[in-house]
Amino acid sequence: MGATPMRGARLIPGLWCVCLLAAAALPVPQALADAPKLQVFASDHYHIHTNLTKAETVPYGRHLDAVFKEYRRRFSGFIGREAGPMPVYLFRTQAEYLDFLGSLGIKARHSGGMFFVTHRARGLATYVDEQRTSETYAVLQHEGFHQFAWTHLGPELPTWVNEGLAQYFEDAPLVNGRLIVGTTDGGRLARVRAALNTGQALPLGTLFNMSERQWGHALHHDAGHSGLVYSQAWSVVYFLIHGEDGRYRAAFNRYLREINAGRPEAVAYRAAFGTSDPSVMQRRWAAYVRGMETPALSAAAERLDFLATALSYYDRQGWPMPDDLDEFEQQLTAVKFSVRRIEQGVETVQQSDDRALYTFVRPGGDPRRFELLAPSRSDLPPRIAAPGLVPEPRVEWSRADDGTLRHTLVYR
Repeated sequence: MGATPMRGARLIPGLWCVCLLAAAALPVPQALADAPKLQVFASDHYHIHTNLTKAETVPYGRHLDAVFKEYRRRFSGFIGREAGPMPVYLFRTQAEYLDFLGSLGIKARHSGGMFFVTHRARGLATYVDEQRTSETYAVLQHEGFHQFAWTHLGPELPTWVNEGLAQYFEDAPLVNGRLIVGTTDGGRLARVRAALNTGQALPLGTLFNMSERQWGHALHHDAGHSGLVYSQAWSVVYFLIHGEDGRYRAAFNRYLREINAGRPEAVAYRAAFGTSDPSVMQRRWAAYVRGMETPALSAAAERLDFLATALSYYDRQGWPMPDDLDEFEQQLTAVKFSVRRIEQGVETVQQSDDRALYTFVRPGGDPRRFELLAPSRSDLPPRIAAPGLVPEPRVEWSRADDGTLRHTLVYR
């Protein structure tokens, strides 16, 4: 049973803080179909057990179906273990989510979502309140891959591959029903580079042979080490798909097919890569990671999240919304606003006097400032766009029934 750690964010000034819980990687229940107060809505590929209304549930069902179709397309020809709708448990609050998993004997306190398998039940579980919509979608993509892998790739998928691919697909924006893969998480990339530079990166042989139990121990007892293990697994998967102009993609695909066919991991590795010694891959992977750059789309998304978090702070304080980006930057700089995040045990800080946070880079290296757009409703903050990027990321806003402001990153 694997899990990804909690992400947190603390805002300064003031003592207001918000926890952003990210995708976790554990197994999900089925016996909860009979749990009280849960309705069941059927999508094309899922049975969604939820205490949300149908109208609230529909966007999540559509997202799940679109992502599932992408997984099935990308892994066509693999031998599936099961067919039929897969169970998802979608709760309104974190407390309901924790109670649900607790009834199955699963401790989920430090997770934002799980794919779980127990002797009683199996499924994907998460919640929507206390998470941004984009965070919930990321959970569904990450945990949805674990669920898909269990049913379509096989339960013997090595942990480093399972977790690496889950993060790889977690990062991919869904645009017009298609996952745009190849985006990178700047924090993960920086973490792996730092580990390579300080000699703390795991030898790939060690990473490849880590058991699920060892992953779990790292997660619960050493957050810093856990963050590196997850990030390194993601970076190896990214290298095998994109490294050296896709040189290793066919071999990686064969490796997955060998595992899917029931071959032992060592046999599958040798058949796919022509050797049992990972040291050759180690050298090439390390060189590739040191030369990687964060794609413009990924960098823009991280900066848009900073700006959206600042507008959410304005809303909580009852401050007037800014009319343009220059005014917004001046106000944030004047109050020394910053966002501190803790992701997988590693802390990063974004400070309002960093002028790069208000800009993105268009194709060809042309820098440009984000744009504040008119709000879609009078009670919502301005939208924020990065015109010129393809796809174009944009911050959109909504309010829950209790008035809580939510933002999500959409792509046009």
